Amino acid sequence: MTDQTQQEDVRQNQENPEDPMKAFLHHQRLAFEEFGKAIESLLPPDFREHTRKASQSFMDSFKSLFDAAKADIDQMMQRQRSQKSAEGEAEGPGETKVKVDIQ
Repeated sequence: MTDQTQQEDVRQNQENPEDPMKAFLHHQRLAFEEFGKAIESLLPPDFREHTRKASQSFMDSFKSLFDAAKADIDQMMQRQRSQKSAEGEAEGPGETKVKVDIQ
């Protein structure tokens, strides 16, 4: 956010004092952004780049894990469907098994 945009936001919040919660959240967001910029300026560019790459690799590792789990689940579901289909064919078309309790 540019300084001009921040100044316009502050001016708008001062003109509309009826919503103090909105003004509070706005200033909290600005403070958080500025704090992030301050911390970032303390860290060397190489550190930031390696941290970004490490974060991306971390996320990619979980994506690989989830993709593998999804593939296994899809395969199990396909086997289940094939089994049910084969059981249905064994009974013959139009035939349905019904369990009846006799007392």
